[in-house]
Amino acid sequence: MTTEFNFDEWKTLYETNPEEFERRRTETVREVINSAPAELQLGLLQLQWKLDGIHKTNTPIGGLLKMQGMMWDSFLKMNDSLQTLAGHADDLRVLDHAAHKLRPAANDC
Repeated sequence: MTTEFNFDEWKTLYETNPEEFERRRTETVREVINSAPAELQLGLLQLQWKLDGIHKTNTPIGGLLKMQGMMWDSFLKMNDSLQTLAGHADDLRVLDHAAHKLRPAANDC
C-alpha cells in the first residue's frame, strides 16, 4: 500500500475514468482498513459502510454536510467523555488529598 496521496492524480482519474476511480478508491479503503489493528477493523468497516451509503444517496454537498455532521457528533461525544474523565480525575485528587490528611504521620506511630 502506498502512503502518499496525490490529489491531482486522483482528481484527474475521477474526471477521466470515474469507474476506475471508484475501483481504486474502494481498493485503497479496503487496504487501509485491513492494515488497522484487528480490534479496530470491524468498527472501520461499519463506518465505511455508512459513508458509502451517504456517498451513494446524496449530492456531493449533501454528502459532505451529512459526513461533517457525523464528524461533529463523534467529536462532541469524545469531548463529553474527556470532560467526564477530567471530572473524575479532579475527584480522585480531592480524595487523595483528604486521605493524606487522615493518615497519621510516620513519626506519630
